[in-house]
Amino acid sequence: MTPILMKTGARAAFALTAVLALAPRGALAAGGTKYPWNVPDNVRVVQATPVDGVRTFSTIQAAIDSVSTASATNRFVMQVMAGTYTESLVMKDYVDIVGNGRDATILQDDGTNPVITAGAPSMVAGFSVQNLTIVQRVSYGVSIGSHSDTITFRNVTLKMPSTSGYGISAGNGPLEIHDSRLLSTGTDIPLYTGGSVLLSKSILEVTGAGDAEAIMSSNPTIRDSVISVTGSGSLYGVMVEGGTGTIVNSEIIIRSTATDDCRNYGVTTYSDTSATIRNSRVVVTVAAPAPVDDAALSGSHFTVDGSVLSGSAYGLVDSNSQYGRGGDGPFSLNNSNISGGVLAISKLPGGVDNRVLVGNSRLSGGHNLVPGEDKVVGCYDASYNPIPNQ
Repeated sequence: MTPILMKTGARAAFALTAVLALAPRGALAAGGTKYPWNVPDNVRVVQATPVDGVRTFSTIQAAIDSVSTASATNRFVMQVMAGTYTESLVMKDYVDIVGNGRDATILQDDGTNPVITAGAPSMVAGFSVQNLTIVQRVSYGVSIGSHSDTITFRNVTLKMPSTSGYGISAGNGPLEIHDSRLLSTGTDIPLYTGGSVLLSKSILEVTGAGDAEAIMSSNPTIRDSVISVTGSGSLYGVMVEGGTGTIVNSEIIIRSTATDDCRNYGVTTYSDTSATIRNSRVVVTVAAPAPVDDAALSGSHFTVDGSVLSGSAYGLVDSNSQYGRGGDGPFSLNNSNISGGVLAISKLPGGVDNRVLVGNSRLSGGHNLVPGEDKVVGCYDASYNPIPNQ
């Protein structure tokens, strides 16, 4: 064996050994047959050869189908070796797919169905996907129904097509995405969930889109992540629908190349939703001259601290697009740098309890807050001249 082959084999063996160490040993099958690498009872190995159809398989779906005893206390691992697998998978509860690395294990759909489908009756709890790349060629990359346990994606790259569609679409239930990249080159919603989602240490990037929303979720939490949307239509970074959004130590960048003014927002909430932004940066820039319908934040119930908000038109506009009036409050903004080409903070009439409280912040572009109703304390303008308290 050449030195190069010896090194390659050693690396592959080490990677597999690390996964197999997670499970109890079960080296012998019925009749005393010894499986390759002492594959444990709750591990299936997917590879080109050798395969035995019991613990080693040539397709991921065959490996999943072989599992019948997975549970919350007995999870099964599908260890997928390096290669490109053209399959559309139907998941089972408590089955984890683990690749050999994002550059090594590639999973692409069959051209008709999503790469991963998960729903009743085979999946009602949860599963995980780790260390691989998903290549989406149809309208949905991952389609997940309602679920009770956390579904986790870790160290995964999802590549979406140039046509419209959804990257990861999930029903009610917890979803977590860590150390991953969701990449879209079309008019898409890369991440949609009717439940909660945690996006951590990840990048979500949309380029070349017409209309696009990067994240639509009832309860999104975004930590230590970057969301970037570039396109020629109406663009949204994070849309909070029906719950509460939390954005911490993150960056949301919206770039519209449209020459006409259309809606472009970094974070949007509605009358029954809210969002907290801390130590983050939300920037919206548009190519259209004299824009009036663009803002870093637009909606109701915002709490902001230690952040940068910059919009071609507004840093913050309290707008309730559902009812065509001002957003519902209160709003609290502290220790932040807020700027807008029209106004740093714009308050529309008609909102419910839409008091705006601003403290110790820089307001570049002014505001139209109402004395006696709203509070501005310890703030400065773009040139760091004090703004009168009110």
